Amino acid sequence: MHGQIALARPFTIDRRIGNLLNGTISYTYQNAKSTGSDPFSNRDAGVVALEGLGGAIGPPPQAILPTNFSRPHNLAGAIAITFPPDWKRGTFPGTLLRNLGLFAVFRYASGTPYTTCSAAQGNEASLSGDGCSQGAGGINAARLPAWRQFDLRLTKEFGIGVAGITAYLDMRNLFNFVNTLRVFSTTGDIVNSADRQARWSTDSSDYAAAGEASGVYLDDGSLDLQFGGAGASGCGEWLSGGGLPAAPNCVYLIRAEERYGNGDHVFDLVEQRRSSDALYAAVGRTSSFFARGRHNLTGDPRRMRLGIEVSF
Repeated sequence: MHGQIALARPFTIDRRIGNLLNGTISYTYQNAKSTGSDPFSNRDAGVVALEGLGGAIGPPPQAILPTNFSRPHNLAGAIAITFPPDWKRGTFPGTLLRNLGLFAVFRYASGTPYTTCSAAQGNEASLSGDGCSQGAGGINAARLPAWRQFDLRLTKEFGIGVAGITAYLDMRNLFNFVNTLRVFSTTGDIVNSADRQARWSTDSSDYAAAGEASGVYLDDGSLDLQFGGAGASGCGEWLSGGGLPAAPNCVYLIRAEERYGNGDHVFDLVEQRRSSDALYAAVGRTSSFFARGRHNLTGDPRRMRLGIEVSF
C-alpha cells in the first residue's frame, strides 16, 4: 500500500523540585497520512462504491489522506510527590503527610478522524468507522472530539508490628471527562433520532405482523399474550410474521412485556416502544448490531478504587 507517514520531532521536559516533586511533560505532533489505514479501510468507507457489483476491480486509491489512527496533537505528563518518613518530624503536617505519595498522569490527544455520511435513507445506523450505504463525505475529513484523561493515585504507608501497610486510593478519569469513542456518521454526535425512529418502525412492524399471524393483535396495536391465563405455556401455536412456527419468539415477547411493562401480558404500544429503545441502553453487541447506549459510544467515566497492601 503506497503512502506516507510524517512525524514531527517530539519534545519532553523533566523537572525535579527539591526532594519531594518529580514531573515530566511531553508533546508530540504527529501527521499520519496514507492511502488507507489498512487494506480494507477504503472499501469500508464506501470508496470502491458499486464497482464490485459488476465484477470490476477499481484502481488503487491515489489520495494521501489521514489514517483512522491519526492524532496530530498529543500532550502527556506525569507528576509524583512523595513525602519521606522523616519529613518535618514532630509537627502536625509531618505526622499527616510523611510516607504519603501522590502520583498523577494526564493526557490530551486530538480526536481520531472518520468519514461522514449524508442523511440519505440507509445511513441512519452508520457509526464512525462503519462506512456509508451511500453519500459518503470526504474520507476521514471529520474528527472525533479530543481525548482527555487525568488519573490520580494517593498512597499512605504505615506499619503495624512487623507488617508494612500501604493504603491507596486510585482514581481514574478524576474529572469525569466524556471521551467520545464513536459517533453517528450522519450527525457527528452520540445520538441520532432518525436511527431510533427507524429501529422502532422496524420493531413495531414485526410486532404487528406476528400478532396478526397469531391472532392476538388488538385494535389499539397491543398484543394479547395472556392466552387465557396460560402465559408462556400458550405459545405453542405462535407464528412469525411470515407464517412460520416461532414459539420462542412468543416467549421472548412475554418476557419483554414483563421486563418493560406492568406484567399483565398485554404488550401495549408504550411497552413495545420501551422494549425497542432498550437497544440504546444495552452493553456491547446484540446479535451483530452494535448497541447504542451512551456507555458504548464513550469512554469510561470516573472510577475510584480503595485498597490496602500488606507486606512482611
